[in-house]
Amino acid sequence: MIKRIILVVTLLSLTACGGKNYKVKNYKNEIPKWYVEDKKIGKKVFGKAIGQSESLEMASRKAEGLAVSNVLLKLKSEANVIKNIYIADSIKKKKDSSIMTEENFDEKISQLVEGYEITDYRVTNKVIYKDKNLYKVFVEIAFKTDELFEAIDKIN
Repeated sequence: MIKRIILVVTLLSLTACGGKNYKVKNYKNEIPKWYVEDKKIGKKVFGKAIGQSESLEMASRKAEGLAVSNVLLKLKSEANVIKNIYIADSIKKKKDSSIMTEENFDEKISQLVEGYEITDYRVTNKVIYKDKNLYKVFVEIAFKTDELFEAIDKIN
């Protein structure tokens, strides 16, 4: 009896630990609605991309890699907005307006951009299609700009 209980608990814990399951759909020349709509919520930047390959794993990796690149391009294009938010947050935290200047920020950003990698993101939407021999993976990721600010703060 105890062995059966242990077996049931083990099986339940293994299924509870599993990630989100995605269903592979047949491709019918359609694009997910969320893929077309651009959104920005709070201090999150969203990146979207599609990856295609004969291998599902490669299609998924390509899509996520391209989505990260999409986030980086958005961050670069919004550099002035991010700079203003960062300086305002820095002043609020330290209660001193002389702590961060635009020149200091620009110097830190140039140092950061050289080796910065987005590693902490969350997949918010993902759809997998199969079209004959190709997998098509549509993916959307979310990146919190607070993590970028923390990386900037670490630069002396």
